[in-house]
Amino acid sequence: MSALSEMSVSRRRFVEAMGAATMATAFGMVGCTSQRASEAGSSTGATATGSTDTITFSQGAEPRGLDPAYVDDGESAKIMCNIYETLLRYADDSCDLLPGLASDYTVSDDGLTYVFTLEEGVTFQDGTDFNADAVVTNIERQLEPNCTEDMPYASFVYGSEADGNGVESVEATGDYEVTITMRSASTPFLKNLAMALASPIVSPKAIEDNNGNVNEHPVGTGPYEFVSWSRNQNVVLKAYDKYWNSERAAKTPNIIFVCGHPARVAVYRAHRSHVAAGRGHGPVPYRHAFLG
Repeated sequence: MSALSEMSVSRRRFVEAMGAATMATAFGMVGCTSQRASEAGSSTGATATGSTDTITFSQGAEPRGLDPAYVDDGESAKIMCNIYETLLRYADDSCDLLPGLASDYTVSDDGLTYVFTLEEGVTFQDGTDFNADAVVTNIERQLEPNCTEDMPYASFVYGSEADGNGVESVEATGDYEVTITMRSASTPFLKNLAMALASPIVSPKAIEDNNGNVNEHPVGTGPYEFVSWSRNQNVVLKAYDKYWNSERAAKTPNIIFVCGHPARVAVYRAHRSHVAAGRGHGPVPYRHAFLG
């Protein structure tokens, strides 16, 4: 396969992940009926109807992790996009770019310098402040020589010295201003910064507290915060009550992502899955994949 073909495949994977993530976020923003978060840890992952504070989202597989620097799959992205945010984001119905954690940006005429103005008054779910230093920490951990081989999209988003592309340096040029200098001009760079993989901003405190990897302890600035992960059963999130953006704040107090085939089958057959991402390959009638 040619380098151009490989790049096209990679971009498609990114877009697919982002599309799935957008769908998960969209459903997380609406009210549905299901169980309370305190009931979420059942052995099957099945949920009980009758409450109005939880949406149950059945997905095809267990996430590989919940640290955007260390995963490359759409199942992880569906969950992470509710926890984390990016400097820029895609519109809900297109790939047009909108402000995210960056309220504005400028690009130099030669395409080598990007200056991002950041939102103020934003906090991570651990109570620490989002600022320019946080952005620098997130980008620098995926730049050489800090990045590791198990960061699958670091070089795709941020480039590499060997290839002569991507980010040469990132600097906090103010409390809420970040300047990124590129090795060469990059047409897709801004769109890459809106992707659900590699680009979301993680709490620097969480990174430090977890030895550089928050796969099991995700902390972001998004509308939902992490509660628990029961392997092969579910991932539970709850609304972050100090979320900064009222227009995109959570409208459903809790989301339960049902993961793993046995749990997925159980909620389908019980008509307790509000949203399903694809039918999967198990012996489950298609009608069970939607609201019962």
